[in-house]
Amino acid sequence: MPFAHVTRPFTPSTAPNRAWRWGLLAVAISLVPVSNAFTLSRVFYVRDLTLAFRSRFLFLRHSVSSGSWPLWDPYPANGQPAVNDALYQLFHFPSLAIRLLLPDVVAFNTWIALPVPLAALGAYLYLRRHVARPAAAFGAVAFAVAGPTVSTTNFPNLSWSVACVPLVFWALDRLAERRRAVDAALIAVTISAQALAGEPVTLAATVAIAAAYVAWPLRGLRDRRLLFTAAAAMVLGVLLASIQYVPLAAAGRASVRGMMEADDFWAFHPIALLELVTPHFFGDYFNSNLSELTWMVALNSGREPFYYTMYMGVPVLLTAAVAAFSGRPRTTFWAIVVLACVLASMGSHTPLYPALQWAIPGLRAFRFPVKYLSIAAIGVSTLAAFTVDWMMNGSVPARPRRLVIALALGLAGLAYGFIAWQLLAPRIPIYLTFLLARLAHVRSPIQAAEFLVYRARPLLTVLFLKVFCAAFLLAIASSARRERRLALGVLWAFGAVDLLAANSSVNPTMPLSLLDRPAWLSRLPQDMHERVYVGGRLDGYVQVTDLDAPKYIAEIPGTTAMEQRFVTVNEMAFYPSGWQIREALSYDLPLLWPITHTKTINRFRGAPREDRMRFLERAGTRYFILPAPAPPGVPPLASLRGVEQLKLYEARPNVRRAFIVADALIGGETDWAIEGLFQPRFDPSAGVLVSEPPPPAAGAPGPGVRASAEFIEDGLNRVVIRAGLPSDGYLTLLDSYDPDWHVDVDGAPAPMMRADGLFRAVHLTSGQHTVTFTYRPRTFYTGAAMTAAAALTLALWCALDARRRRAPVADLHAATG
Repeated sequence: MPFAHVTRPFTPSTAPNRAWRWGLLAVAISLVPVSNAFTLSRVFYVRDLTLAFRSRFLFLRHSVSSGSWPLWDPYPANGQPAVNDALYQLFHFPSLAIRLLLPDVVAFNTWIALPVPLAALGAYLYLRRHVARPAAAFGAVAFAVAGPTVSTTNFPNLSWSVACVPLVFWALDRLAERRRAVDAALIAVTISAQALAGEPVTLAATVAIAAAYVAWPLRGLRDRRLLFTAAAAMVLGVLLASIQYVPLAAAGRASVRGMMEADDFWAFHPIALLELVTPHFFGDYFNSNLSELTWMVALNSGREPFYYTMYMGVPVLLTAAVAAFSGRPRTTFWAIVVLACVLASMGSHTPLYPALQWAIPGLRAFRFPVKYLSIAAIGVSTLAAFTVDWMMNGSVPARPRRLVIALALGLAGLAYGFIAWQLLAPRIPIYLTFLLARLAHVRSPIQAAEFLVYRARPLLTVLFLKVFCAAFLLAIASSARRERRLALGVLWAFGAVDLLAANSSVNPTMPLSLLDRPAWLSRLPQDMHERVYVGGRLDGYVQVTDLDAPKYIAEIPGTTAMEQRFVTVNEMAFYPSGWQIREALSYDLPLLWPITHTKTINRFRGAPREDRMRFLERAGTRYFILPAPAPPGVPPLASLRGVEQLKLYEARPNVRRAFIVADALIGGETDWAIEGLFQPRFDPSAGVLVSEPPPPAAGAPGPGVRASAEFIEDGLNRVVIRAGLPSDGYLTLLDSYDPDWHVDVDGAPAPMMRADGLFRAVHLTSGQHTVTFTYRPRTFYTGAAMTAAAALTLALWCALDARRRRAPVADLHAATG
């Protein structure tokens, strides 16, 4: 059996009554990078947390507390399906109770921080099946505290997905050893938990590597029963997540994501390999303005880095290298996984990933190849754990040991030599750095060369010392010397402390008061049905060249420069759902909204102020947040904190989100109707723009009344309007058209029309009518049925397997009774 337990000579700490201590130590160490979670007044805030996830978190809590499960989000972009967007994690069962039951600050911080210790626990459980407890704990720390793991916390979908990776392999090992249906169910549940986290790149990579793991290290090609059982469990795991992925896949096909070509955005630049062994070599995002970090921008597709630290630790990498070069089957497998993931993370910088995208077209919809580094981290930690285990047993292979020590000393010599060269003859190193900057397309390569030469000397000195010390400890710990136990203990501690020192600063918090509800929202009427426009943030960041954008951020007393950026993001309500404000144009972070929204954004982006105001008015926008010049004759109501140049104006006080018009104007396709919303010659009060002949008027005719449209209920998944018409006409609701919205007029089903390219309309007879819009997404119900069927299949499989196992025992008792 591949999991036969080996008696080890170095086992004083593995006695049963102390078995739990190593696992607990690993989890405790992994808590250090997210220890800021232990507060009642501060919250995590970096990048996407403030930009998107905090708002979605609040939206879910508000919705559930009001008695609705939010299949539809009425607030961004005229309303969009929440059920399609996995970033809401509506069905992520591991975190739902945390987000809904705990107090606000505790719930949010726990949701963000918990994946890191869970990653340590999962890695420990997996590695413990192959190595001794101290080695498993070392590997768990190496994985959980690695830069590509602790940096995922500003994407909860990614962090929860990464935390599940080692648990998948732990469950596969259990199945290979015990061959029970309940172990297959454990695999399925673990994969479904990873899938429901909502990050498809790491999910697909995990499933692919898991399939190879079964076939090779677990010898599934020779054991067809194991192969088919594991395959069935993984398929059922994916099917358990159908409640999320069926709507997600359908939305992706109908959005710009379904049309995407291969995307190189946020790929791991080969030059950035230095940051795996030297933290923040090209700049520290948290301590510098992004405009100063020309290297960082050039190496990260013109943006801030995806991972704020990629450091995996010099002691960890040297230790892992010994196992990688050992040539033993299981370590060879993980060495190949690490190499493949690192190459894939580089995107088009190597031919590997483009070739995969050509062979597997679905990969083109996957964004940000650098995510594969998080999968590489579990491979590195596994290799490191094997080497530590061999050190404990005194069985380190000699040739890989000598090779790694020689390579380490060579790396230390290169670092020391460059430092000396820079001190004695700086002209050539500076020129070489300048050429490197030009090769990387760094803006202002002369400035970049000066920055890097200045920064390289202390960082390479630290690298030299780390490599030399780690190589020395590795040599002693893997030898037959009596000091090897002490050296191994020091190496273990050195690896952990090194990672903590480098990677514990990327998850800061700030006072909740700075990220609370923006003060300008108090100037809006309660229960307002109309929309708000916040200028300058169409692309998910403040684009200062946009005519509606602020041009600078003012200093906020008592805050750092980093905090000021995200106070501004919160003040500008980048994702409006958390504050329950409706808007016509929003940033589509997951690229899942209909193509019509993307076309509208593109048209709006190039429009002058007059055309923009005309479109926004016709989309039901009443309040505007704009810089100077102000709308003529409209006094400002409030300023935004940190961006006081932005003022709130009630520029269109008479606009309504629902109204009656007398006619339908038939024209071209949807693009023609959207263009009409920008044109002065179109009069919205005269009729709605449609592309097809209207259906017959719905509802029983009654005496004509004054035209009116009054909201009776304006909920998440249901909108009810009392409409009055003097004659046959059209109720227009300025909410996004979606065929999964269904209409009842006076209790009877009625057809819904696409109005003005973006909105909804219903053809009504004269008189008073109650019009009910109800959201019933077909893909959600299809996915839910598939999830239920998969769960039922797993339950029956487990029940039948348990019954089959009990039968021989019962027969034995009967025979001996």
